[in-house]
Amino acid sequence: TPSKSEPLVATSLEELIKKYNDDRDCFTKKRISDVEFNKMQTTFVGKYLDQKKIQAMKAEEYATGQKDSGGVIIKETFCDELEAVSKNTCRFTDQAFGVWWKQPDNKLWKITSQVKTVEDAFNQIKHDLGMILSLSDESFESISESMKDMMDSSVLNNSVLTVVLFLIKPDKFLLLPGGRNGTKLGECLSLFGHTDENIKKHNMLMQEKLLEIKQQHHIMKDWSNFDFSYFVQEAVEFFNKNKRYVICKFTKETSGTIGTSYNFNQDAGSEEIQEGNKIIFYDFVGEDLRFWGNGKIISAKFNESGTHNAEIGSFEGVGLTQSQEITELDEPQVSVSEKLDAE
Repeated sequence: TPSKSEPLVATSLEELIKKYNDDRDCFTKKRISDVEFNKMQTTFVGKYLDQKKIQAMKAEEYATGQKDSGGVIIKETFCDELEAVSKNTCRFTDQAFGVWWKQPDNKLWKITSQVKTVEDAFNQIKHDLGMILSLSDESFESISESMKDMMDSSVLNNSVLTVVLFLIKPDKFLLLPGGRNGTKLGECLSLFGHTDENIKKHNMLMQEKLLEIKQQHHIMKDWSNFDFSYFVQEAVEFFNKNKRYVICKFTKETSGTIGTSYNFNQDAGSEEIQEGNKIIFYDFVGEDLRFWGNGKIISAKFNESGTHNAEIGSFEGVGLTQSQEITELDEPQVSVSEKLDAE
């Protein structure tokens, strides 16, 4: 496991991208390297991801939790090996795979009431895996529609199908299943300051948007999709644990209501305006830089039109007299100290 004496520090997403690009172990977590992943992915695809092999697969080869004659849990199964290759960004319960071996009876169980028997459930699983293999060449839009259609009859968790898609084509998809089995893709898009409209879409369409962001970035475009998936998950977790301050220009009458709302556009740095972060407002009075105060970002909404807005709470104005409210001021009151200005 990587060990570092100094904690990871980054005040912006761009800074974190650069640190990760220079040091893949900057998050100080044990992770699968690209070389290790490529080997595991090739092995998994060769062993399982073929139409004939899927249809011929037995429950003993698929489901997790079965004990051998010596009482040892068998780990060389489809489910166990899928978990192993995707463990850096995914977390699955046995139930996510539709059927599993339950102990101490060493008996195959199913989770869904949609099918009558375990055999029916396993047959549905093989059908769904076959379907997802056939979809891998389709567009993200087409895949999302097909996956929606499959939901009513599917025994498998959608996240498992998403991971299978990635393992079939790791250069096309991301190892980010979303939902309860990984970091929510809405959080991933919010990390890059993307719109509510995108966040509300199907997971496959959100993957497509994340891939667009990756390809448009001068550093991330050179990363593998596996590498990018790991970074995005860790970056979301990092910034959730390390809320930071964002400094923004606020002009009365045009930027919202000071202390409660803030309107902004897609300028550089706007992706830092995220729920939970602190925000400091300033403006210029003539040539003098002055501060309104600071508050907490309660929510941030990014719209397709490019005009975004944030709700602000717990705002503390500076330079107010005891009886003044921040909304009564026409301009900010507190200037940068002479010492800081000199620096």
